[in-house]
Amino acid sequence: LHGLMANSPAFHELEKGTIALPEFLSAFQHELDLAGLSKNDIIAKEIITELFRAAVPRPHVLDALSKLRQAGFVVVALTNNFKVRKSDLRGSDMAQFDAVFDAVFESCVLVMRKPEPGIY
Repeated sequence: LHGLMANSPAFHELEKGTIALPEFLSAFQHELDLAGLSKNDIIAKEIITELFRAAVPRPHVLDALSKLRQAGFVVVALTNNFKVRKSDLRGSDMAQFDAVFDAVFESCVLVMRKPEPGIY
């Protein structure tokens, strides 16, 4: 599945913010169907739900980033992500994650994604 998502035109558009989550789910389900994966009961919405579940900050990473900032480094994030309702995320976990960065550059806001050269 990782390869399918990494090469998914629908997922790339979601990360660039050019389609919303409902449109992505429909398009990605179609991609799963074309790949023959829907026969294995793989459903686009379940994949996204699992991504949300797995997206939790790791305490040792937060600690390392905080130490870098305390040492005077500017800490930024460049992330491929997509727009979701705040209620879909564990707000406190994500707020804790955002707090360790001086700036966050998001693919869904910049309308381009890694590895597109323009995002760098």
